[in-house]
Amino acid sequence: MSTTDTVESRARLPVFNDERSWYGTAIAQRRDWFHELTPVELAELDAAVDGALARGQDMVHMTDRDFSLPVLAPRLKDIRRNVLHGQGFVLLRGWPSIERSMAQNAMAFMGLGTHLGEP
Repeated sequence: MSTTDTVESRARLPVFNDERSWYGTAIAQRRDWFHELTPVELAELDAAVDGALARGQDMVHMTDRDFSLPVLAPRLKDIRRNVLHGQGFVLLRGWPSIERSMAQNAMAFMGLGTHLGEP
């Protein structure tokens, strides 16, 4: 690739001057990208996990309708918007993975993913 190709490629890249543009050192000083699950949200997530496991939910074909989170879903919708159209990432904290089985952890992460990802 020539120098001209590189300069032309850079010229076509979009420039962001909003929440999508950040530097690691600056964002490390902020905590607005941390999202701590509340006790109510954790209880709801546990219930959804237990229900999905009890009915033998197939994770491969699971959708958000199979993993009901009426309290947490609106918050996850906002988080999804931020990931797709905002700074591009969040840190969802509070799930006690060390206290859960591998199956429970897998179902929780897949279930959350059905609310955060593409159907």
